[in-house]
Amino acid sequence: MEMLTLTASSVTPMAALCTVRRRFTVRSDGFPSFLPKEVEKIKDPFARKLAARIERLPVLLCP
Repeated sequence: MEMLTLTASSVTPMAALCTVRRRFTVRSDGFPSFLPKEVEKIKDPFARKLAARIERLPVLLCP
């Protein structure tokens, strides 16, 4: 059986090297701008509330 070990090093973490931040706005109807416009057609009040609470999480994009 092969054992893997984790070692600490002084290498800069990827998060520090590759940070891309994009701002998204909330439209006047309360939905985040990255959701498709069809979300406005949702009739269910609970689903509308859930869609309005959706947040986009930052993702690291490295070349």
